[in-house]
Amino acid sequence: MAYTLVMPSVYCDITSIKLNGEDFLLVGALLVSCKKDIQQDLWQVRVNKKFYEELHFSDISINDNIRTKIIKDFIDVFIKSESRFRCLLIKNDKNTLRKYYFGENWKKLAVIIRTLLSYPYFNRDSIIFTTLSRPRIFIDNENFSCENEKKFKIYFKKTFKTPIILNKKDIHIKDIPEPIIDFIDSKLLDQLQLVDILLGCIRNSYQYNNSCKNKCKQEISDHLLDEINKISSENFIDFKKIDRRRIKKGLINVWEFQNNKK
Repeated sequence: MAYTLVMPSVYCDITSIKLNGEDFLLVGALLVSCKKDIQQDLWQVRVNKKFYEELHFSDISINDNIRTKIIKDFIDVFIKSESRFRCLLIKNDKNTLRKYYFGENWKKLAVIIRTLLSYPYFNRDSIIFTTLSRPRIFIDNENFSCENEKKFKIYFKKTFKTPIILNKKDIHIKDIPEPIIDFIDSKLLDQLQLVDILLGCIRNSYQYNNSCKNKCKQEISDHLLDEINKISSENFIDFKKIDRRRIKKGLINVWEFQNNKK
């Protein structure tokens, strides 16, 4: 039986990466169950450390021990939560996914994010949810203009349709179950900053093979990898192509997509 997860919160961010002289995108999506969000837990980390500045993986200096400790606590919140993280590495050129978006950059990003959310496989209470209904989607607004935000919303709402209701007499839906889509400055949401951190760890794995010269960034990446290995069925040495099926509860999944056709 297929189960639909109703009204989850989804946080998305995008970063660029260069591999072997070619440009790629890393697109991440954090899926948080409506049953328990992680906002309060992330905020408590800040209160305990009395730290209220914005967190970005790329801003961590080589001796930034304060941010390193806080970010490691953020990662611990993620590990202990019911959240799931999906990431897609995709070549950033005009040929990749061209037939899906016809060269418009905003639509390419929409297609990629839709792909990330099309197969959530969200585990909760021994149930595997395979589709999302009425998600609340928050996207870092750095990559979108106001006009493109409008186009994105119109296009993206078509992805999430009304779920099939088998027993209508017991369920009452008064309004149209459309997704809620907002483009937000990441400094306003710790969840978006967490996505940035997780993407930074994965980028570090691809670019530096877990040997980053910035010791604080490497310490953060090592911490996330260590915590994942505590709940995995094998010993991962990096984040490349991590498969959710080899980790309890499907905590994290890293896909790669490359189109070699010119």
